[in-house]
Amino acid sequence: MDNRPMVTVAIPMYNVERFLPKGFDSILAQTYTDFEIVVADDGSTDNTLALCEQIATTDPRIRVVHFPHRGIGPVRNSLIEQARGKYLFFFDIDDYIEPDLLADNVAAMEEGGNDMIFFGFYAEHLATGIRDTLRLPDRTMVTNEEFRQFYCDELVMSPYGCGHMCTKFYRMSFLRKLFDAGVLFEDVEMHEDELLNLQAFKHISKSQSLSKIYYHYVFYPKGNKS
Repeated sequence: MDNRPMVTVAIPMYNVERFLPKGFDSILAQTYTDFEIVVADDGSTDNTLALCEQIATTDPRIRVVHFPHRGIGPVRNSLIEQARGKYLFFFDIDDYIEPDLLADNVAAMEEGGNDMIFFGFYAEHLATGIRDTLRLPDRTMVTNEEFRQFYCDELVMSPYGCGHMCTKFYRMSFLRKLFDAGVLFEDVEMHEDELLNLQAFKHISKSQSLSKIYYHYVFYPKGNKS
């Protein structure tokens, strides 16, 4: 019997102990329950790993893997290798999400046969109290060029760039197709997500953007997310 979960929620972590309770609560409050959580600790020097392992004892859907510190790109690659779901969602533990994110994106994937789904987010600046909204149109793209134009001309040029992995929902077989074509997360300090997504249009068959907003992207004081 195939008991693989429908969705893998993939969470890279490095020294984020203070965000763990709220972040896990956000994922575990999803209305859709057929998912696993794979946490990859990237050699944290605080209590991140110990706290994750403790939280994992409370829910069998949580798996924790640990690596020596390597950087975000290699850790994302490892999370894809570890994932067992039909779909994958990358989550940043210092943010939070709407409770219907997984349910709605799984439904859109199953109905539309997409390789990739995009959605907007609320940008919440804690230092100033400013809350911006980035809302996308409801749109289906069925050619490489349609996807390229949408991604490069609209998303990349939008406020905040919108290359973030956490505002996208992926078909696992599509990500593995990218890997087979040599498209991996690069070992760079920043924008590893943007670099991968910019190459995706060469391989994508169908994608969709949703106008509903599911993600709360939190900016912490001093301009840091963690």
